[in-house]
Amino acid sequence: MTLAPALAALVLAAAYLVLRLAPIWPHRRQGCDAYYYLLAAEAFRRRRRLPIVLPPLYLLEPQEQAYPPMMSMVLGLIPERWVARFYWAIAPLVDALSLALVAVWIGARFGPVYAVLAGIAYAANASLCLEFGALSSRPLALFETNAFLLACFAWVGGAGWLLLPLAVALGVLVLYTHKLSVQLLWFLVPFLAAVAGDWRWLVPLAGAYLVAFAVAPRLFLQILDGHRDIVRFWGRNWPLLNAHIVRRSPLYAGPTAGGDFYRRHDLRWLGRQAAKVLDYNAFVVVLPVAALAWPHFGAVERFAVFWVVGTYLWGCATYFLRPLRCLGEGNKYFKYALLPSLFVAVAALVEAPGIASDAAAAFGAAWTGLSYGLTARRLRGTMPATARLSPALEPLLRRIEATDGARLMCLPTHLCDLVAYHTRRPVLWGTHGLGFTEAEPFFPVLRRPIEHFVTAYALTHLLLDRHYVTLDELRLGDANVVARSGDFLLVAFDAPLPGHP
Repeated sequence: MTLAPALAALVLAAAYLVLRLAPIWPHRRQGCDAYYYLLAAEAFRRRRRLPIVLPPLYLLEPQEQAYPPMMSMVLGLIPERWVARFYWAIAPLVDALSLALVAVWIGARFGPVYAVLAGIAYAANASLCLEFGALSSRPLALFETNAFLLACFAWVGGAGWLLLPLAVALGVLVLYTHKLSVQLLWFLVPFLAAVAGDWRWLVPLAGAYLVAFAVAPRLFLQILDGHRDIVRFWGRNWPLLNAHIVRRSPLYAGPTAGGDFYRRHDLRWLGRQAAKVLDYNAFVVVLPVAALAWPHFGAVERFAVFWVVGTYLWGCATYFLRPLRCLGEGNKYFKYALLPSLFVAVAALVEAPGIASDAAAAFGAAWTGLSYGLTARRLRGTMPATARLSPALEPLLRRIEATDGARLMCLPTHLCDLVAYHTRRPVLWGTHGLGFTEAEPFFPVLRRPIEHFVTAYALTHLLLDRHYVTLDELRLGDANVVARSGDFLLVAFDAPLPGHP
């Protein structure tokens, strides 16, 4: 490595750590998914076998996990004391692998200066700061998916047969890491094969399925079963995506209840959605410029353009086409277009310079900077965190932990994983692998009265955040509140429940 690339790598690493860790630092111990992964990592560390078997803490799913285990396995190979202490830093550090892909891909073609600029733009992406601010498998899956597509392109482009087993191996990792990433590949790989007119694009993904099955047949079939379970569940419940579990419940809120994600509103709402798209990837604005610069682009640049186009086509299809809404929120796919968008932006600047290229790159950089600044301020300020281990919550957790036989309902539900991890008491939750059908009377909205769940699952307590819902809304105004701390209440379920239908 020459001095310039080495210096560029140091500058980029320092910028990345500051940009990603500074916003989350005041509230870094948060994230409902984080606690599930910590529990799964503990279980894998003890047995070192698959499938992972959790202790009996989730009442709405089997102990034997059908969730893709790769992230839990990685965590299980790290000393437990390190993971417990620094789990909040793992997601940003894993996403640094995708940053490395940005730097290497762009730096190898356009030089270290552009690698640093593109890397800083990646590090400052507001949606990644939000989504990867807590421990989850998503940053690992993003890296694996990016690397898989690059390896496929290199193999199809004639870089050597060694790229095929690499691409297959990366595909196996995606299959064992993250379902939404797999769903993108179902569309994107055939799309790239079609636009390239080359069936070889299909080989690595097909090979990945065969190898994934050969490695662990029973586990892989369980993962496929869990994937089918969640797709069917959201096929039935997509109108309730992001619905409030109580205020959108037909039982507690009336027959007009529903979710908000797919509701269309006014032009102001449409403007907010456009802003969200740009927050995910402001450099998508280079696509019109890419069309103008098409004659100047080679095979690599055109591949990057089709990667962006295919990703957005799939994301938009899962939003606008009702039969595809079971495959997740469309905007969740847009981050997979960030790496190739940055490549296309640099390619347009270098290979087709002009006012259009300059303006598109400047807009992307300006929007990214502004969005990052606003997001960082919200994260460091009073923005509500997901399942934060707050001083107000800790006394109630200690009380739950000390209560023999405690079995809890938590509202909001994102408290469930935190409670299960810190108290080792069972919670009315699941939805990690298999178990969506079991959870359907409870989630995404209450379809049975709370009294039903108390009886059916022998629940003893309700942990409630009053900012989310009140006891009066739950028709539990006379319930036995045994502890209060800040906005949190701990309610003991006495039979019969007062005020219940």
